Amino acid sequence: MRILAPSGLFQFTVPLPQTRAVTEEWGYPDRPHGHYRLYGRDLIDRFAEAKPGTGFLCVPCVDPVTGEPDFVYFAFLDECRLNEIRPVLGKAFPSLTVNGHDESSTSARVRHAADR
Repeated sequence: MRILAPSGLFQFTVPLPQTRAVTEEWGYPDRPHGHYRLYGRDLIDRFAEAKPGTGFLCVPCVDPVTGEPDFVYFAFLDECRLNEIRPVLGKAFPSLTVNGHDESSTSARVRHAADR
C-alpha cells in the first residue's frame, strides 16, 4: 500500500486467511511456495499498519479451482475510486450488494484502518 497512488485500487488474495486467527510468521521462505508467512484474520489490521488511512473491501467468494470459500480484498486510499467500480464488482461478485453503501457483513465489508 505504500506505493498505491492516491486514486489507486489494489486487488489481492492470500491463501485461506479465514482458517487462522493470527498471521503465522516464519522469517524464512517455506517450500515449495516461498511464503514467509501465512496470513490470518488479522490481515486487514496488518496491512493497515503499513499505510494508515487505507480502506479495505473484503468480498467473500468461492475459489474457482478448489471450490473452497475464499476472499478477494481491495485496498484503497480514496473511497471515491471504490464507488466508481461498484457496478463492475457487482457483476464479478454476485453476492456483493452494490446499491450505495449496502455491503453487509454477510456479503462484503468496507473497513478503514481507523475502524480498529
